[in-house]
Amino acid sequence: MVTCTASDAAGNTASATFTVTVAESLSVEEQIRAIAGSSADQLIKAYRNIATAPNANAKKGRVTAYQNQVNAQLKSGKITAAQAAQLRALVN
Repeated sequence: MVTCTASDAAGNTASATFTVTVAESLSVEEQIRAIAGSSADQLIKAYRNIATAPNANAKKGRVTAYQNQVNAQLKSGKITAAQAAQLRALVN
C-alpha cells in the first residue's frame, strides 16, 4: 500500500491510498509472441539467432535479418506498423 498526501499554498490537503502491484516481466520471446501472435515463430527463430551470434559483426547481421523478417510481416499485412515498431524496439 502506498499513501500520498499533497497540499497547496492555501493549506488545502488531500490524501489517497492505493495498492501497487509489481508484475513479472516477460522474456523477449514472450513479448514477441504477445505482439506478433501467430506470426511469432519466424521472429522468435530470428531473435534466437541474434542471441547466439559469435561476435559483434555476426550479431549486427542477425539483427538486420530479424528486422527484415519484421518488415516482411508488415508488408504482408500479418502485423501492423505499431506492432512492427514494438518488435524492432526489442532488439535495438
